[in-house]
Amino acid sequence: MPQDRQPLPEGTSISFTALDGPSRGARFRVEHLPMAIGSGAEAGLKLPGLGVAENHALLSMQDNEIFLEDQGSGMVTRANARTIQRARVLNGDIIEIGDVRLLFHITLRAGKAPEKAAARKGKAKAQPRVWMVGFGPEFRRWFIEDMAQKLQVEAAAFATGEDILLAMSQALAQGSTPSLVILDLRIPIMNGINVAIAIRAYELGFGMEEKIPLIFMFSPPEQASFDKVLNFCQPLRVVAPGEGEEELKIAARKVIKGAKF
Repeated sequence: MPQDRQPLPEGTSISFTALDGPSRGARFRVEHLPMAIGSGAEAGLKLPGLGVAENHALLSMQDNEIFLEDQGSGMVTRANARTIQRARVLNGDIIEIGDVRLLFHITLRAGKAPEKAAARKGKAKAQPRVWMVGFGPEFRRWFIEDMAQKLQVEAAAFATGEDILLAMSQALAQGSTPSLVILDLRIPIMNGINVAIAIRAYELGFGMEEKIPLIFMFSPPEQASFDKVLNFCQPLRVVAPGEGEEELKIAARKVIKGAKF
């Protein structure tokens, strides 16, 4: 079991959302680090489920970065479908502890300089929240880091349609919706168009007056049926960035820089 637990730094929020298993939909908040994850009574994050060892994994912070480490129980520990011994985890990563999948959330404190500048002006502007779903794991990691470091945007990246829709339903219930959502077409479980349709349906169900801005970042499919999608989903823009990773990065930066938050 981890020793010398410390409270999270001021302004840092860490939590997990269970995507399946007995606790599906539950939100687990992290109050201290390091924190043991497992099925045992001493685990800081106690998970019921198949394949979850008593002392399964350890979540820790080093140099303001979060790491997940397998504790050698013989049970599987994965991050974004990759078996790990120790790996850095980022906002929007999918963590697997045995047969339980968890969506990892983290919000870090913004720098002090912007806070002081806002105080001098007499008001603070909320940091834009941009979500992205699809593409590849390396691009999603780059997206989160680049948006936070260079564009001062709070970013989250999701691997599947199921993951973003679960997070979206919770955000709508809490009144904390993203400022912008960027969608790939080729997403596991359900494609980007179906995710966009579901988001619009969620908005109707929650009685939202303003739509969440959507960006389709893919080449349009067959035009006749796509026109119906455009009429219903009303995306802010449709961007065809090409297939290369650099083209995707350039397109993502342009989309964020051109957004009016």
